[in-house]
Amino acid sequence: MRTWHLASTRDLAGLRADVSKILTGDHWSAPEQSVDGLVLIASELATNALRHGGGSATVHLSTDGPTCLLEVVDRAPGAPPQVAVDRDSGDGGFGLVLALGVAREMGWFRTETSKCVWTVHTAPVDAPQ
Repeated sequence: MRTWHLASTRDLAGLRADVSKILTGDHWSAPEQSVDGLVLIASELATNALRHGGGSATVHLSTDGPTCLLEVVDRAPGAPPQVAVDRDSGDGGFGLVLALGVAREMGWFRTETSKCVWTVHTAPVDAPQ
C-alpha cells in the first residue's frame, strides 16, 4: 500500500500523518482507537529503527482489507530488538512493549544487511468511527 524512507526522526511527523490518513480512508475501516494505536506503533518502531538501526529506516504498510501489516526495516541485522525491562518510564524505550500490547501478532527477522520488525493488526471492516 505505501512505503516511507526515513532519514531521521524529523521524518516521523509525516509518517504519523500519512499512516493516520491511510487508515481512516477507504483502505482500512477501524475505530479511531485502533488507528491511533497503529499510528503510535508505526512511530515507535520507526523511532527505534532510526535510533538503533544504522541511521535510516524503511516503513512498509500494507493491507488486504481487515488485516494490516506494518514492517519497519533498518540496517542493523546484528542488533536484535530488545524489550525494555526494569526501566524508568521517563527513559523511554517502550515501543516494543506497546506493540506487543496492540498488535495481533509481532515478530522480527534479519537478512545479511537488514533487520525487519513486523506487526499484524486486524480491525472490523465496518467498525463504527
